[in-house]
Amino acid sequence: MRFAFLVLLLISNRSEAAELRVLAIGATAPTLQRVIPEFERASGHRVVASFGPPGPMIEKIASGEVIDAIFISGPRYDDLVKSRAIDAGLVVARFGVGIGIPKGAAKPDVSTAEALKNTLLSAKALGGLGFDNGSVGTETLIGFHKLGIADQLVPKYRVYPNGMSVVQALVRHEIDFGFSVFADMAASKEIDYAGPYPPGIQTYVPIYATVRIGTPNEAAVKSLIELVRSKATAEFLKENWLLPASD
Repeated sequence: MRFAFLVLLLISNRSEAAELRVLAIGATAPTLQRVIPEFERASGHRVVASFGPPGPMIEKIASGEVIDAIFISGPRYDDLVKSRAIDAGLVVARFGVGIGIPKGAAKPDVSTAEALKNTLLSAKALGGLGFDNGSVGTETLIGFHKLGIADQLVPKYRVYPNGMSVVQALVRHEIDFGFSVFADMAASKEIDYAGPYPPGIQTYVPIYATVRIGTPNEAAVKSLIELVRSKATAEFLKENWLLPASD
C-alpha cells in the first residue's frame, strides 16, 4: 500500500519535471544505478549522478556546485549537517571494507583477525583509498590499528583516488591486496575477492541519504530518497554488496 502511494506521488510530480544532481559515495553506485531509471520513468525527472569518495564530494559542495541530493557516510556527513549544507538525513544502508587480490592469486585466509594479520604482514604492497577520506579509506586504517600492525602496514600502503583505481592496481600487480568497499572488491570480474574484514576488525558504516539545503527540487529529492529506502530490503542490498540500515 505504501509503495503504491509512492508511485502515485511520483507520477503526480511529472508536470514539474526537473534535472536532479546527485552526489553519492561509490558504495551506493550499484544500488542507485538500479533505482534511478525506475524513478525517472515514474516521475519524469532526470537524474545526473556522480559517484566517488566523500572528499571530492565535499569540495564540490564547498565550491558552490549545484547539488540536490547527497548519499554520504561517516564524519563528513556530520560535518555537512553541522555546517547547514544538508538536512539531517536517514540511513538507507551500511557498507564495510572488502579485500581484493589479483585474479588467479592464491586465496588467503582473512577469516579471523589473527589470520588477516599474518596475511597482511607477509604482503609486499597494499593499496586503497586515502586514510583521511572519511569513508572506506578511514575504515581501512582503523582496521590496521585494530590488528595492531598499522606501523608495519602504512609504509607499504599505496593511495589511489577511488575503488576502480584500486582494482586496476591489482590487475597490474602493483599491489598484493586492495582495500575498498564491498561493491568495488567483490563485484569486479577483473580481480578476485579475498573477503571482508573479519569480525572484530570490521566496522559497518551507515550511508545517509539527504537533501541539499536550498535546492528548489526538495520534493523530488525526497521522493527519490523514499524510493531508495523502499527498495532497500536485505535481499536487494545484498545483491548490490550493501547491508541493511540496521540488523
